[in-house]
Amino acid sequence: MLFTADAAGPLAVTATWTQDDGGGGKCTGSASTTLQVQAATRMPRLKDERAVEHLHPNLKFDLLWRYGTNLGPTADLDPVTIMARGVNRPRLPGAKVPFRTATVPLRVGDPGFSGVKQRHISLPRWTVTTGGDHSAFYVDGDAQHLPMTNVPLGYEVEVFQSGRLIAHLRLAGRCNSTVCQMQTVKVQLT
Repeated sequence: MLFTADAAGPLAVTATWTQDDGGGGKCTGSASTTLQVQAATRMPRLKDERAVEHLHPNLKFDLLWRYGTNLGPTADLDPVTIMARGVNRPRLPGAKVPFRTATVPLRVGDPGFSGVKQRHISLPRWTVTTGGDHSAFYVDGDAQHLPMTNVPLGYEVEVFQSGRLIAHLRLAGRCNSTVCQMQTVKVQLT
């Protein structure tokens, strides 16, 4: 049985059932108890998944990155919001460039929940992909359709849960189909 409480504290639970009484008839029963629900823990800090896999990532040169975490049994399962924006320039996007947004529901029963569905945010020359469920969450970035010659790009990605900033990535520079040369690399993981 799986259920979700909206807040920490006491939660009264009653179960009622019908069963065979052993003589061809039916009988009903019920049981009640009060559970002490603990507050959910914050999502664990996102980790550089490529570093965990010993791929020696370097955001200054890599064409892709991935940050993720395993949530654990008591993690906050409120939806995670990813906001991203980008420009075709070797600088960070300015305040006038709008964010594109994707939301990842983590809790079974939340609107839009699907443990296998990925959400994509397309930016100029870059795609941000995200997904997750009750056990894990990830966000990754990948260069898209780059020529052999260097082309400029800059992008910003923010990840929020319950109003709290989880990750903030800002990169700008030039990339080609084999390598990036980022002049600006700013990563904040909380």
